[in-house]
Amino acid sequence: CGVGLTYVLGRILCPKYGVNGLAAALSTSTILQLCAYMFVVRRLIGGGLGLPALGRYFFIVALASLPSIGIGLLLKPIGHWEEGLTLINFFVLSGIGLFGGVAYVVAATLLKIEEVKSIVDKFRRKLGV
Repeated sequence: CGVGLTYVLGRILCPKYGVNGLAAALSTSTILQLCAYMFVVRRLIGGGLGLPALGRYFFIVALASLPSIGIGLLLKPIGHWEEGLTLINFFVLSGIGLFGGVAYVVAATLLKIEEVKSIVDKFRRKLGV
């Protein structure tokens, strides 16, 4: 069914939009399949899938990622990316990873993301803090 839908949408969109039309056809078909599967599974399970709780969790994780993204955007201009992997680019990328990672852990801890809290607690126990 999904392959057929992708084929039909591809035949409609591809001639006018080329590869972008094919990508849109595949994305649309996948989204429609997901909705159909969710409908069927919800009917079979009864009581719902807990999607609102999952949505809230994803929102909190995305919120915790914002400081890391900000650090990446702030430090990115320091590199000379058109030159490829140079020593300066390596250090800039390492700094983004290090500072962005720390920022994520701090934000996730403040937002009480349980998985991050358990890892931080393990490190604290190991360090005796």
